[in-house]
Amino acid sequence: MLSWFIHHFPASAQWCVGEIMSEADQQLGIPAQVTAEGLRRSATTNGNLNARDAEEFFSRVVPTQPSS
Repeated sequence: MLSWFIHHFPASAQWCVGEIMSEADQQLGIPAQVTAEGLRRSATTNGNLNARDAEEFFSRVVPTQPSS
């Protein structure tokens, strides 16, 4: 479903993935990069998102540095 969402509604998917990363960090203490990697793997392994598209999408969503 995530790969479909990214393909068909990329702007909404960016917002949604950002919210998931934020909530996981705030409520569970899971860094955004860890959550994003799990979502990326799921979208490429369980979905039909190719590695290039996944890299492009997640590079726009994931912060480059862990938040302090």
